[in-house]
Amino acid sequence: MNYSPKTKKKNKFDGYFTYGTHYFNEITKRNAHVDSMSKKIKKYFIDPKTNLLYLHMSEAMICAVCGGKVHRTVFVKDGFTHVKCCACGFIFVNPTAKDKYRDHFFGKLYRTWTKVLLTPEQESMDAGKFKYGLEFIEKHMPGKGLLVDIGAGSGLFLETAKNNGWDVSGIEFNSEAVKVIQKRKIKVFAKSLEDNIYAVNSVDVVTIWEVLEHINHPVAFIKQVRNILKPGGLLFICVPNINALVTRILQEKSRTFGGSSHVNFFSIDTLSRLAKKNNFKVLETDNVISELGTIKNYLSYEDPYSGSAELCLDFLTPEYLYKNNLGSRIFMLCRKIR
Repeated sequence: MNYSPKTKKKNKFDGYFTYGTHYFNEITKRNAHVDSMSKKIKKYFIDPKTNLLYLHMSEAMICAVCGGKVHRTVFVKDGFTHVKCCACGFIFVNPTAKDKYRDHFFGKLYRTWTKVLLTPEQESMDAGKFKYGLEFIEKHMPGKGLLVDIGAGSGLFLETAKNNGWDVSGIEFNSEAVKVIQKRKIKVFAKSLEDNIYAVNSVDVVTIWEVLEHINHPVAFIKQVRNILKPGGLLFICVPNINALVTRILQEKSRTFGGSSHVNFFSIDTLSRLAKKNNFKVLETDNVISELGTIKNYLSYEDPYSGSAELCLDFLTPEYLYKNNLGSRIFMLCRKIR
């Protein structure tokens, strides 16, 4: 298959493409993580009398993109109701679990995801993805400065940036992940931006890799990020793509949807609107991670994440998906204005 140089670069850090869906999910312990966490989520969040989120844990939401209060239910998954804004089409969880309950769960009980991040195969793929993302940033800011990664995970991206000449710092609440970041000798805070960790107008670049989909109040969060960025500073965002082909086909069966953790579901359009609403100029967007194997499994009547289908769909290639913004992750780079 003849791919463009850009697609070849993306394929190298797409674990589903490199290893195959079944093998990649097994070797990185993703399937074991999902099985383990689904039981804990149900026990912690879901009222057995209603099979919905406990009422005392719940918080009603409005559309973060347009402020709309009218929405329709798309589906209920694992006790969490997913809705679509009738004004702008943004999909989100409503009601969602209050921050104090989610913070406790993901700070104290969410252990197995760090194990996924530290598997050699996942680290290998992430290293390529983070290098690609850093190049994305450095095209628009060739000079080095202070880069802050919020939701730093294992700290691999911060290590990548540090090795490329950046002054780095991170925020991470998962206690297991914090230990890993500290072993990398990288400064990390288990605090929120509300604790004034960084001074106003002091940071050159803020990165949020697969974090914004977890935030109950994304508008307030983006305003806090904007506050610490220097005038002209850059914000890099990576989120799941609600318009990805794999998500469109699987819908509620997609692992993108998990109301205990993922509460916001962005497209390039809705993410752009959120950025512009908060005085950011969108400089560039991209999409990565094809998940073609997941799609082929599902279309072959196999489990999408553990099947090993070899269905031939010659017209469906990573090149086609990326050209049409159908990859499973969005990259967006924005500049702070005014």
